[in-house]
Parts: sequence; structure tokens; C-alpha cells
Amino acid sequence: MDYPAFAYPSKFAEISGLPVKQVRELCAQQIIPNERTRRGFRVDVCSAMEVLQNRAATFAGHTKRMPRQAIISVPRRSGRRATDILAAIDAL
Repeated sequence: MDYPAFAYPSKFAEISGLPVKQVRELCAQQIIPNERTRRGFRVDVCSAMEVLQNRAATFAGHTKRMPRQAIISVPRRSGRRATDILAAIDAL
């Protein structure tokens, strides 16, 4: 398939299969080759696809998250009023 030499993020998103928001973030971080124009970013399609393929090939995986520690909640002591009510019920 013939791709244009340069494309705006919306068109590059269609070509690469990435979301437009992520393409703009990659452009802003200068991860993929692009130029800044009045209209926004202009992506060099061939170079950007090579960069994405290299990043995918060298991806080692995500780091494992530490398991969350269990939150132990201590029940609140019932207030004086609650104990008075219970004592009154017991007296009946």
C-alpha cells in the first residue's frame, strides 16, 4: 500500500493503528520524527514506522506491580449512646 511521505496525526493514526491522542503525545515527546507546523504536527511516515517497529522489537515488557497490601480496618467503638440503648434493651 502506498503511504504519503508526510501525514498529520489523524492520518498517521489510521496508517499505524494507534489512537490519535497517542500519536500526538509521541510527536510532542519527539519519539517519532515530525515537524511542527501552524496546523500541528506533520509526521514523517516512513521514519516514524521504522521507529515504532524498532520500539516494538526491543520492548522487554512491563514491570510487575507490587501487590497491594491488605487494608485492615479496626471497627470503631460504639459511642456511649449506643451502649446505653443496648443496656436498656437488655433490661427489658
